[in-house]
Amino acid sequence: MRQDIQDVKLMAILNLLNQLSNKNSLEEYLNGIIDFLSGWTGCENIGIRVLREAGLAPYVVYRGFDEDFIASESCISVHEDECVCLRVLRQQFKNEDQDHISESGTYYAQNFFQYVEELKEDQLLSFRGICANKKFKSLAVIPLHHQGKVVGVIHIADVKSGVFSQEDIQFIETIRPLVAEAIYRHNLEKALESTVRRYEAEEMVIRKLKFEERLASISARFNQQEDFKVAAEESLKDILKLFKAEQVCLHLGSNLKEYVSVHEHGKLTHGCSISPKTFKELKIHWEKGNILCQKPAHQAEFKEIGSLAHEVFKKDSVLTIPLNFKGSLLGVLIFVNISSGGLPFKEILNPLKLVTETFANAVEQGRIQYQLMWSENRYRTIFNHSGSAFLIVDENLKILLSNPQAERLLGLPSEKMDNIAYLTDFLPDNEVRRLKEYNRKRLQQDSHVPRQYEVKYKDNQGNLKDVIVSAEVIPQTIQTVLSIIDITEWKKAEAELQFLNLHDRLTGLYNRVYFEQELRKYEADPSKEVGLIMCDVNGLKLINTTFGSEAGDQVLVTTARLLDECFKDYLVARIGGDEFAVLIEKNEDVDLEQACQLFRRNVEKYNKDHDGYPLDISLGYACSGSCGLKMSELLRNADDAMGREKLHSNNSTRNSQVQILTKALEFRDFITEGHAERVQNLIISTGQLAGLSEQRLSDLKLFAQFHDIGKVGIPDQILFKKGRLTADEWKIMKEHCEMGHRIAQSTPDIYPIADWILKHHENWDGSGYPLGLKGEEIPIECRILAVADTFDAMTNDRPYRKAQSTQAAIEEIMRCAGAQFDPHIVKLFVKTV
Repeated sequence: MRQDIQDVKLMAILNLLNQLSNKNSLEEYLNGIIDFLSGWTGCENIGIRVLREAGLAPYVVYRGFDEDFIASESCISVHEDECVCLRVLRQQFKNEDQDHISESGTYYAQNFFQYVEELKEDQLLSFRGICANKKFKSLAVIPLHHQGKVVGVIHIADVKSGVFSQEDIQFIETIRPLVAEAIYRHNLEKALESTVRRYEAEEMVIRKLKFEERLASISARFNQQEDFKVAAEESLKDILKLFKAEQVCLHLGSNLKEYVSVHEHGKLTHGCSISPKTFKELKIHWEKGNILCQKPAHQAEFKEIGSLAHEVFKKDSVLTIPLNFKGSLLGVLIFVNISSGGLPFKEILNPLKLVTETFANAVEQGRIQYQLMWSENRYRTIFNHSGSAFLIVDENLKILLSNPQAERLLGLPSEKMDNIAYLTDFLPDNEVRRLKEYNRKRLQQDSHVPRQYEVKYKDNQGNLKDVIVSAEVIPQTIQTVLSIIDITEWKKAEAELQFLNLHDRLTGLYNRVYFEQELRKYEADPSKEVGLIMCDVNGLKLINTTFGSEAGDQVLVTTARLLDECFKDYLVARIGGDEFAVLIEKNEDVDLEQACQLFRRNVEKYNKDHDGYPLDISLGYACSGSCGLKMSELLRNADDAMGREKLHSNNSTRNSQVQILTKALEFRDFITEGHAERVQNLIISTGQLAGLSEQRLSDLKLFAQFHDIGKVGIPDQILFKKGRLTADEWKIMKEHCEMGHRIAQSTPDIYPIADWILKHHENWDGSGYPLGLKGEEIPIECRILAVADTFDAMTNDRPYRKAQSTQAAIEEIMRCAGAQFDPHIVKLFVKTV
């Protein structure tokens, strides 16, 4: 009988070994163990708990125990709970356990519930759990050891007592290594599987990170590298290494011209061995987004990649991938001899597509970045080098950006303006409010605010400047661009032009344009009585002719000053070359006659206080009357009154002209002093002997005085030269005859002798100047003057020689008779000496 039991036990063990080798999963094997134990012991409640990670020991398989029991027991921590099963797992027992623990660490009780009921209250804490509450009587917890460690327990329980014996427990202990081995193998497989999965996951993460890093570097490189071509070349090197290609070419643009190419060995290459004709054919497919491949390279037609997706690429192909962005073909990437790493090409196709999509995005981004950079550089160049000053201000008129012209305009460097200063710092106090209001309304898109306006700025030194400002809000911002043109000089020029338009340039008085404007105003309002004084400078033509236009201008300026001083409260204007007018809005306090007398006294005082040619001014005045008068009639009446004064003062005027000529001679020729009087005495005596009339003798005196009047036009360096004149200088000196002739013609008092002045250097033999007359063609007055003038010149000192004696002079004159002088006149002259 005992042998039979041993045989049964042996067969059971062999059966368990067989199950261990045949079962596919731990659960199947452990369920087989439960089947065996249930049949062997007849127990209704059996479970196997397996020690897991995190200190948990759940029931992997069980039978008989209800779900509540399993759920509550499975979630208990091995390290924290006092359950009997868990104490067996830990192999850490308490005093009250000692009666039920075997040498192998098995907990066994034939009437567990009765035992628990006999324990003291404080000992019950060691048996918390549903094992006690379920009132199990038969209880055994058998540890499963493997290599000295407990990997799980077999939990057998029943409400009936004595269901299994001590011997049954011992037999079960003999098979527990088999169960522990199964659990250990399972845990090992799980650990290996977990390790492999973790390794694969880590490897995948690493590959993904490296792949994503390459993608990120491609995108970043185009953002960071200013040179687009350099960025493209570096990115192609990354792609070449990533997919183990021999060469990668990038073609860009509408014509797909080669842009950059890289080779695995760093060799310089050009082109990817695709003919232009083939390129043109392939472009149609690339525009549709088709990936095309030639395999073997240069020996087959290009096909869509789908037909080659299952083939392994071993550096025997030409692969073309279009770079499309939003339906537009940006370019194409061409891979020569790409490798799929021993895998079907479909395994690298998606990463390859992802790379090219990233590259396409980077190319587009780079193109946009280049356009933005080009646009920014263009506008920055315009901003910095424009002829206008530019400022960008915010909503508070804070200066955000300024250009060099703004620095010069405001007198402050940009580093002291940008993001520091406010536009209001450069505005006069009376302009601040207006500019702030303009800015506020402009930001509110008020169409009535002017886009261009004139304003005054003040620079850093406080100098006011007139400027024209054009303002425009930058779209989608609250910032405004101000274009500023400095018109300070324009305004000055405009004011000057305005002044010159209404004022006489020489005298600074109002001109005829302004004078006539004012006349029309009074004509439009007949209720106002107006007086007009006309003034004319006498002898101005003579002064211009005799002394030059500068002297005449000085006379006009002096006249204007005297008029302005005398009539400072009224409108004084120069209305012609030598004409002035004074317009007076008349009232009971104004007496035009007295006003004219006052001016005459001022002129007399000026002539008395100043040497030189005297001022001779004629005046005339008229009044519109209370009934009104056309301004043209008023002007004519005043002019007629002035003409009458000229007639009444004619002798005085002529006398002043003679004084002018006399002053001119005294001022221009120091040798004239006494010369005219001596010559007068000589020619009068000779003229009397020649039988000239009293009238001709009177004119002969005037001729003696003014025959050299033309010398006032000869330059000082010639007229006062010490030493003989050069040929050119002598030519200029001889022009004084014609100059004197013109002066005499413009002067009534000496007009009768104008012809004599022209001919007074003609010689008897025709060798004189300026006309080359001879003999009787020369007026007798000129022949008489020629002898007397020569005699006086010889007997008086000259700048270039000393005076000769009278006898020597007479001998020289007699020697020249018949050549230079009239012989008859010489004989008469000698009698008078």
